[in-house]
Amino acid sequence: MPTRTTPHDAILRKAQEQFSASVLAILKARGMKRSDLARKSEASSGPVKKTIYNTINKDHPPKLETWSEVARLLDVPLWVLLIEDGHKDPDLLDTAGTKRLVALVQNYLATPPDKRSDIEKVAESEAIKGRLSKK
Repeated sequence: MPTRTTPHDAILRKAQEQFSASVLAILKARGMKRSDLARKSEASSGPVKKTIYNTINKDHPPKLETWSEVARLLDVPLWVLLIEDGHKDPDLLDTAGTKRLVALVQNYLATPPDKRSDIEKVAESEAIKGRLSKK
């Protein structure tokens, strides 16, 4: 009997692709290999090497616990590893860039809801300028 796929499966697959791409990009930016991350995991009583490899290689369905542990080992919030095409942004591969993004989100959340549109307008304006300057 063929395996039935659902829209949930496609969403999970996309998240898994993004997670893996982000982890690999961060490892490369830091001059690390998968084996370095796997050893770091085992040394901190985290998932065993094979689990780390399987997670990064997308060989098994993802587990939130493993994703969280990988994010912790990389010192990156898990949600950052799931940002669509985040692995293509050099600033997000850098620890300082990631910290700035986290601070931006925290400041946004600390802003009264009726004032958040101001932040959104500034961000949208700067994004437009950035896109135009790339052309």
